[in-house]
Amino acid sequence: MPMLTTPSRVAAWRITAFAIAVTAAAGVGRVGFYQESGLALYWPAAGVIVLWALTIRSRIEYVAFVALTMVILSILNLRTGFELSEALLLSLSNVALGLITRWTSLALVPLGRRFGLRAAVPSSDRSHTIIARMAVTYDVFRLFGAAFVGASLAWGVTALGLIADGRSPTFVDGAVWVVRSLASVMLITSTGLALMHRPGYRRETKAVDTIFAFALTIVFAAIAQVMSPYLPLAMMILIPLFWSGVRSTTSVAALHAVFTTVTLLAMVAGTRGAVFGLEYSTLALSARLHLMVILTFLISLVVATAVNEFVRLNADLTALADTAGRRETALRTVTETIPDALLTVDQHGRAIPLNTSGTTFVRADGEGHLQLVSWPGHRPAEQPDLTPSARALRGETVVAEPFIFTDRSGTQRTFELTAAPLLPEESEDSERALLLIRDVSENHRFLSELERLANSDPLTGLPNRRRFDKALAEHIADRGPTGGVLVFDLDGFKNINDTFGHAFGDGVLIDIAGILTDTTDDADVLTRLGGDEFAILVPDGDRERLESLATALVDRTREYSRTLDGAGRELSVSVGGVTIASAMARGVAPLVAADRLMYDVKYSGRDNVVILGDHDAPEDRITSPYEWKVRLEKALLGDDLQLHLQPILDVESGRIVGAEALVRLLDDGRVVPPSQFVPIAERSGIITQMDIWVVREAIRMIARLRELDEDLSIWINFSAHSIGSTDLERVLFEESDARGVPPSAVVLELTETAKLDEVAAARTYAKRVRDRGFRLAIDDFGTGFGSLLYMKIMLFDYVKIDGEFIANLDSSATDRAIVRSLVDLAGKLGMDVVAEHVGSDAVLDVVRDEGIHLAQGFGIGRPYPEAEFVRRFLQGR
Repeated sequence: MPMLTTPSRVAAWRITAFAIAVTAAAGVGRVGFYQESGLALYWPAAGVIVLWALTIRSRIEYVAFVALTMVILSILNLRTGFELSEALLLSLSNVALGLITRWTSLALVPLGRRFGLRAAVPSSDRSHTIIARMAVTYDVFRLFGAAFVGASLAWGVTALGLIADGRSPTFVDGAVWVVRSLASVMLITSTGLALMHRPGYRRETKAVDTIFAFALTIVFAAIAQVMSPYLPLAMMILIPLFWSGVRSTTSVAALHAVFTTVTLLAMVAGTRGAVFGLEYSTLALSARLHLMVILTFLISLVVATAVNEFVRLNADLTALADTAGRRETALRTVTETIPDALLTVDQHGRAIPLNTSGTTFVRADGEGHLQLVSWPGHRPAEQPDLTPSARALRGETVVAEPFIFTDRSGTQRTFELTAAPLLPEESEDSERALLLIRDVSENHRFLSELERLANSDPLTGLPNRRRFDKALAEHIADRGPTGGVLVFDLDGFKNINDTFGHAFGDGVLIDIAGILTDTTDDADVLTRLGGDEFAILVPDGDRERLESLATALVDRTREYSRTLDGAGRELSVSVGGVTIASAMARGVAPLVAADRLMYDVKYSGRDNVVILGDHDAPEDRITSPYEWKVRLEKALLGDDLQLHLQPILDVESGRIVGAEALVRLLDDGRVVPPSQFVPIAERSGIITQMDIWVVREAIRMIARLRELDEDLSIWINFSAHSIGSTDLERVLFEESDARGVPPSAVVLELTETAKLDEVAAARTYAKRVRDRGFRLAIDDFGTGFGSLLYMKIMLFDYVKIDGEFIANLDSSATDRAIVRSLVDLAGKLGMDVVAEHVGSDAVLDVVRDEGIHLAQGFGIGRPYPEAEFVRRFLQGR
């Protein structure tokens, strides 16, 4: 057989106990059966039934309550002499009494909450738990009211049973039945609830108080007994109930009421009703006794529960007072220890400092009253309604209003004042306001420093990119497309960092920032964009102003570089600038446009200035490197690339013996020089494709030109990045073979200023090309770092001396000495010499005198398209 769980076992014990109690109580009640009415004079079963109904804990117990009560009472009623139908109706009336009392009690719980009886009806308790207790006064009246309703309605069922038995119940019978049921409920149910319920708070009961109350009951009962022949003093026995209710717990008070009831029964039996002043009458005595029982329990329980509530309330108030005291102590400790100043001020301006810091902001007036001191923005005499304290007194809350205050030491500090009214929520005006004054000087300084760091470059102290962008946007929003922007980048700065270290490089950047600051006006906005790149917003700058400022920066940077050693002397600056109007007219952001122009300067040789003004013709200089790359890729596939030819003169014979092929880009009929796009081609990785195009077109061109002059040679200049390219080498060999051009008619120029990372590979390439009969020339000789090394390893046929040494050859003894040495060195190495940048006959004469055999330059001829070159230099051959 399965074992019962603990809850089921408890329910079984409760059902068994209540069933036994109902049986015993009903048996006792049947002893006092009143034949005239057909009812028992006292019916303790009603109290037990109601107690069970109020404490039902489960549906199973609900069913057991109804079934067992009906069965037990029906059997007893049958034994009393009732027929089955009457017995069932009388049993049903008792069940109805219990259920209606329970349901009415449950219905009265929300009523208690509605009337705000929170102590009587805690919202956290469940309703079925609340009705099964006897803790507060509302519990007593709820039980009495619910039992009265239950007894009144249950009497109707009882009356039906009596009528079925052939009796005629009267109003008096009904009143006695209701009073009898109420007395039983108050005697048994209230006592049971009081003993079963354990409140969350406990009230101590002294034994001496309990003994005294019970003894006093006996004394008053004896007095009433003795005086019964003369005076009906039974009510005296109720007096000790007040003592018990005040001095004892609810359970003790309930037990005292039970004792009093028993004593009353004894008195009635001993005096045959004389204690009530009545002649002996069973029905009258029963009714009087039931009323006395009801009154006994009402007095006892109402007084006890009322005192319980008072004790609980007093305990709560004491706890609140203790808590308030602790909080006051803690608040005072906090108030005294916080650095903020706390003080109150009234409508008359009188202040009360609440801590030591608050005394800083009060001064005594002539009458000895403390008044708030004045500070900037707080002048009560001038603007009394606008001060934070006045606004707070009107009900407004002022939060963190800043002000400057000079303390007693004479130091100016920044404070924030928060003011709040000390008033109930429903009031509009306040008699006092609370002021909290916080010293935010360090916070203010810290925030200012954070703002400075957020908007400035930590190394140079100049505004950073974020601040510059904001200033530029504000300038355009306020003043429109006026002013201009300069962007400049240091040339050779990486070499300085690599040679002297980053610490030295940082010092250079700081010096450059100083040059910027000294050169610009106060209205100009400077910034370090990052690395070695800077920018300037010139609010009132037109093209002339931008060019003047940029030139000054270039010159001053040159002067500064002369103060440095070694690699520092190579320091220069490339500057690009645009007027804001010109950039916006082209749909390009001013900073972006200036940046692209700056890179154009870098690609064109550095250490220079390019400015785009309002009325300048549209140029590709502000085109981004990516756009250049796309354009060059399209040009390689189309007809936008052209080769121009610049003549090379045999100095002795005066005959044009060669031509250098120079690539040009056509853009809407305009010829774009290689300085603008070749560096981009090198950086973007398409330079080898361009060199292949140049080689192919140059060989095809020399094949045609040699039909006019079979001794003519073509000089092809390509990038050092293409050295070692198998594709370039293949095209060179295939095209020369296919066109019938002898390799000796092709001279390949390598730029000496370009760095060759793979020296061994370059030498192998040079040997392979020369073995096929092609000739090699080193271009721009004398401007790079490895001039002599190149002459040693590359096996050149020609040395083209850079124009820097040729242009002033007729006037510079230094240049002439250098050229003479280079010519002598080349001759000893078996190399011929070409003079570049020959711009005049005077220079050409010196070139001839120095033994240089070949020359080119504007003094001999500019680069021309093929047809024009033929017309000018090969006509008639």
